[in-house]
Amino acid sequence: MKLVRKILRTTLVSSLIFVFIFAVTLLIANFMLGLKELSNKTIKVMSDWNALDRITNDILYHRIDSVDLLTSLEKNWIDMTAELGLSFQTLRNDKLLKLLPDEISQSVDEAWYLWLYADEKLKAGQKIFSNIYIASEQRLASIEKITFYEKLLQIIDETETFEEKAVYKSFLSHMYVLDITGESFSRSIERINEDIPDEINTYIYFLLMTVGILFFLVILVSVLSARRLALPVIRMASSVQNMGDEDYPEDMELPPVDQDDDELKIIQSGFIRMALRIHALYDESLKKEREKRQAQFQALQYQINPHFLYNTLGTLRMKAAVQGDREMAGSIEALSRLLRNTINKSGGFITISEEIDIAGDYLSIMQVRYKNRIGVQIEFPEKLLDFYIPSLILQPVLENAILHGLNSRLNRTAGEAVLELSGVLQEEDVLLTVCDNGRGMDKESIDRIFLGEPGRQKEGHIGLKNIHDRIRLLFGLPYGITIESEPGRYTKVLLRIPVVDEEINAETINRR
Repeated sequence: MKLVRKILRTTLVSSLIFVFIFAVTLLIANFMLGLKELSNKTIKVMSDWNALDRITNDILYHRIDSVDLLTSLEKNWIDMTAELGLSFQTLRNDKLLKLLPDEISQSVDEAWYLWLYADEKLKAGQKIFSNIYIASEQRLASIEKITFYEKLLQIIDETETFEEKAVYKSFLSHMYVLDITGESFSRSIERINEDIPDEINTYIYFLLMTVGILFFLVILVSVLSARRLALPVIRMASSVQNMGDEDYPEDMELPPVDQDDDELKIIQSGFIRMALRIHALYDESLKKEREKRQAQFQALQYQINPHFLYNTLGTLRMKAAVQGDREMAGSIEALSRLLRNTINKSGGFITISEEIDIAGDYLSIMQVRYKNRIGVQIEFPEKLLDFYIPSLILQPVLENAILHGLNSRLNRTAGEAVLELSGVLQEEDVLLTVCDNGRGMDKESIDRIFLGEPGRQKEGHIGLKNIHDRIRLLFGLPYGITIESEPGRYTKVLLRIPVVDEEINAETINRR
């Protein structure tokens, strides 16, 4: 369950980071919405001020034709003043102002003090306007499409008392001060409206940077966690591949396992142990198979040698009985040498030159038996003679060629039976060829030789199968025997073995 806990822990960490990113995003987004709302509040203040300014200008400079219009404007004037005060109070009480730079807070405070001063002038002017309206109702009733400002100047000219003129002039002075203060107030509000969007852009940039960094951290943590979780799988896949690719996986590293390891590492360790055990059993089986093949080869030698010895001795005996000549001495000498080489050098490696000598002794005996009716051609390059090959691999091939390939031609005139023995060097391989012009074989007969069917063994071809298996056992693919034949024309046996140019190498190969 440790692997499951790792996966759950990684998933939980990634989920917590995503939740954190989501929370931070919501927090910053909420803050930006608050800034947007704060910006809307400043816009509302600016809009209310503009509306109030328009009403003030309408009262002073709009051409009016009735007292009712002045009454309506006065009511809107008072209502808009109260609404602007409320809007500004809402803006000033916004808590986000404390989080913004000091410049914006200072601008808001400056605008606030300007508004308090302007509000004082507005309320004083409105009070005076109301008094003027009540005290001068009869004079105002005669308005004939002129502005209140122009009418007020007329009233001031017509007024005889100093106190009444002072009241009218006080109204005009309040409106003048309001007009001057309004310009500063408007600039302050506009400055706030310019600074807050800049702050919103700053926080948007901060949000993008924060989210980008957090996403990078999530990806980094996810990649590292995934790599940590995938590492045991990669190691196990590598172990499986090595088991399939390597012939000797004992070089595979066996990782130590303790109680803190997860299930995959335990499986990997168990798999490597199993692979090493399988290959140990494979090596043991291979060793036993080699010993079995060696025993079969030795048994075959013991089988071939007596048979060959009996046939040869019978031939010599019959020859001696019919005629006594010196040729017999040479045959006996060749037989003695052949038997000595067979016994002393069987199972090991000898040079191609020594193998040719053994083949020559055998052919000498066969020539005596068949009265020199065999035409023998031997061609080997001199550079090939010092290479090493397994001993006694040519003599069984020659025996099969004479006894099974040329037997129908040996009773005819001399020269009709031809036997060619040659060797060539092909890149890193030695190719030995035994060719006869005998009766040949079809493909099915050749296949039965390599399958080792009992019917073919009785015909004497067991030697070819045994030599082929011996070469394969020593050198592996693609080495061994290849047979090319055409019924009634020829049979060519090709023996392919790798180049072995030093005796020590030959001995090393033989001990495999």
